[in-house]
Amino acid sequence: MNLNRSIFLGLTSILVLGLGLSSQSVAAGKQFENAFRNVACNNGWVACLVDGDELTVDSISDSRGIFHPSNARVSFFDFEPLEGHSPFDMVDAYPAVVAEVVPEPEPEVEKPIKKVSKPRPTPVAKVEKIPEPVPEPEVVPEPEVVPEPEPIPEPVPEPEPIPEPEVDLSQSGCDDLMLLEGSAMMGELSGDDKTCLEAKINSKIPLTEKRDVSLLLINNAEASRDMSEWSRLVGRHLQRYDQSDPVVCMRYAYYLSKKGVGSASKVIKWSEAALANKHQWSGGEFKKNVNALHGMRASAANQLWMNADAKLTSENTPENKSKAENYRGQAKNFAKEWLDYARASGQSTKAAMSLCVSATQGDVGFCQ
Repeated sequence: MNLNRSIFLGLTSILVLGLGLSSQSVAAGKQFENAFRNVACNNGWVACLVDGDELTVDSISDSRGIFHPSNARVSFFDFEPLEGHSPFDMVDAYPAVVAEVVPEPEPEVEKPIKKVSKPRPTPVAKVEKIPEPVPEPEVVPEPEVVPEPEPIPEPVPEPEPIPEPEVDLSQSGCDDLMLLEGSAMMGELSGDDKTCLEAKINSKIPLTEKRDVSLLLINNAEASRDMSEWSRLVGRHLQRYDQSDPVVCMRYAYYLSKKGVGSASKVIKWSEAALANKHQWSGGEFKKNVNALHGMRASAANQLWMNADAKLTSENTPENKSKAENYRGQAKNFAKEWLDYARASGQSTKAAMSLCVSATQGDVGFCQ
């Protein structure tokens, strides 16, 4: 009987001890899970440095101050890259943390409190009443004697300056473009000069002379900051006279890129015209301008795709679907070409990668 009782008590103790250990393990596991936050980096750290900026699980904001979740790659509104836009960027190494030794505070020594004696009140002297001053009688001033004015000698007229002889453009018209170039560079061509040049450019002169007259009018409009007239003259110049200057094509494409989706097709056209003559540049100018042209062309194609996709959402027709697919394919190819050139030339790939991933609708393998 005693042996059975001993066995029963032993089994009961083991069961109680096991239940206590399992409950403690569950509690410790919950504390372990609560001790760590959700992972915010692509390498498993809770916080990381990307291009010098600290990326955490907190919300992040884009260039306009609009908040986004920390795992967002690009802005929801304008597809601009955020801090953690690319999962392929290397994470910056954290600096070595050196423990700082905090000195122990010195014990404060209580200073003896000095008894401050109250100052005795200073006796106030009695102020005698000052008698009011007696006003003196006013003195009437005597009238001043005004002297007679002295005669002013008549001015001697100075000899008039002899004007320098001016060039009479009415005699030679606007044949001498070198004579008008200085005024054009200052934006100071007169109305008669511009009328004469317009008549000249529409006459039967050689194409090379028409190109020179057109460039003269373009320089005058740019110097006078008349961008509407500048846009008209540049468009005419590129359509009729010359498309071989990559600078003129690139500047016209940049001007049109600020006009919205309505000018996106022209942006693509003149960006490609400039890229066709990119061999005229060299060195750093070549890399910078070619990268800018790839970016303008890809952004314009992306605008066309977004506009077509919005029309497809409002009216789902086969025609709208075909347009949206064609524009998306164009935006995808242009973004990939931009990304490849940026990588090959050692320039930033953030914007190109963001646009490529957006156009492929998340196909990261295509953008590798």
